[in-house]
Amino acid sequence: SSKLLPYLCYMGGIGLAGAIAWKLKVTVFIFLIALVLVLLIKRIYWKKLLAGLLVLALFFSLGKVSVDAGIRQVLPLNKEFCDRHEFPLTHWIMMSLGYGGFRQEDVDFTSGFPTYKEKRDANVREIKRRLQEKGVPGSLSFFFYKKQVRTWGDSTFGGCDYLSRHPVYPDGFLARLVTLEGDLNWLLLLYTSLYYGILLLGMFLSAYFAWRKRGQQNNQDHLLVGRLTMTGIAVFLTIWECNARYLVVFLPLMILLCCEGFLELRIRGKTGVQRLDFPVILV
Repeated sequence: SSKLLPYLCYMGGIGLAGAIAWKLKVTVFIFLIALVLVLLIKRIYWKKLLAGLLVLALFFSLGKVSVDAGIRQVLPLNKEFCDRHEFPLTHWIMMSLGYGGFRQEDVDFTSGFPTYKEKRDANVREIKRRLQEKGVPGSLSFFFYKKQVRTWGDSTFGGCDYLSRHPVYPDGFLARLVTLEGDLNWLLLLYTSLYYGILLLGMFLSAYFAWRKRGQQNNQDHLLVGRLTMTGIAVFLTIWECNARYLVVFLPLMILLCCEGFLELRIRGKTGVQRLDFPVILV
């Protein structure tokens, strides 16, 4: 019982954090899903697992009800107003089938229907139409190439794009450096791409060595939940409206996975790499 209480408190805290994350940034909720998957994968006594999941569900429900009640106190919206203006989740899936990102035309399309149900039904019809228009080869290319490049292919996480929109001093040195049209922007991209490449390489190494160690005795994979989270966000943004800036919230986790990958590479030493000084030199 002395070990069970901290475990249940931990699960309750995760449930509350998940409820808050659901309202603030739905993609962070993927971490909660990954945590539950890890609990199911690991060999935990079934009574302890069941108790933990029940506590997590209870505190998530309590947290969600509390957050919803707090929001209603600040924004007292009636059901009719919400039914008229709330967007269904299908909207973001439909919008993702344009070029992958935000489109004002799609917002205008969805908002043009008077009720939540009509919005959802119209989105579903449009999703089917866009998929049929792309066809199987076009859909495969779109989901597994174009959307992946849009999500993972920007070392500034959309920073240069947003900074290009309304620069205060368009002819200044910083504007020349950070805006997409700037003649010095290639220098910034060279610098950030080097860091970003190291980050992605380290994450790949982390996944690779974790795969190599699967099934080994006494294998304590402390970052398994992190790898599942990043896998989940990759799948989610493949079908959702995507943008490189959506990865910013996961940067701390990406850095942890990167560090683990290079640490594993150094420990093994079988590749002949005894020291990994180059990331330190760049700092």
